[in-house]
Amino acid sequence: MTLPAPTVTGSARVVVLASDPTSVRGTVGEFRHFGVSLVIRDDILSALNEVVHDPTAVIVVTSDLPCPDITHVLGLAVATCKSTVLFGLHPETPASAVSLAISAGAHGVVELPITPERLTRALRTAPHQGVAVSKPVAVGDLVVDIDRYEIRLRGTVIHTSPREFDVLVALATAHPRMVTLDELAQHAGGSDPQASVRVMVARLRTRFSELAGVGRDAVIETLRGVGYRLAA
Repeated sequence: MTLPAPTVTGSARVVVLASDPTSVRGTVGEFRHFGVSLVIRDDILSALNEVVHDPTAVIVVTSDLPCPDITHVLGLAVATCKSTVLFGLHPETPASAVSLAISAGAHGVVELPITPERLTRALRTAPHQGVAVSKPVAVGDLVVDIDRYEIRLRGTVIHTSPREFDVLVALATAHPRMVTLDELAQHAGGSDPQASVRVMVARLRTRFSELAGVGRDAVIETLRGVGYRLAA
């Protein structure tokens, strides 16, 4: 399937609070194409925990949550999220619910199921913080282009998984500081996120070496037992 050009620039981390998995329609890659790093959570606490430490993260609270007072959940989201809060509107949700959502502090609505097109349109028109435009970050011969979702080393495009890309974005935006293993583990998955980070770093080093002809430790430095940083 050929997707149109992205309508939102920058890299938006969007947390969707939904109990129904069909509330989101689209692959990770499709959302990535539109500049969105998507996280789906089915309980309030974990969703709020995703945005509390990220001032740019957006949260979408869907109307299909099995709770007696959706406005209370929206109020919690508004109090926790430092960026945009959207209300995910199910086709069968009464129009009065939109007024209640806006009264609770929601900055806009997005129709369910959430697709890349619908989400980016809602982010673009929400009367609150938009998605910031991000310039490519260059550290030595490494270029992390967030808008284009592209990694280049010595001019060579390095293909990465979404989680590997998130790790490189974290390292590039923190440079020259180190990023702890715990912080990077937030971008990983599996039963042992720290182990997942180590595996991702090892794979990236192998790819950098094979595709760009650099030493295995020439791009990502290890601070043993603490974390990683990009080499100057």
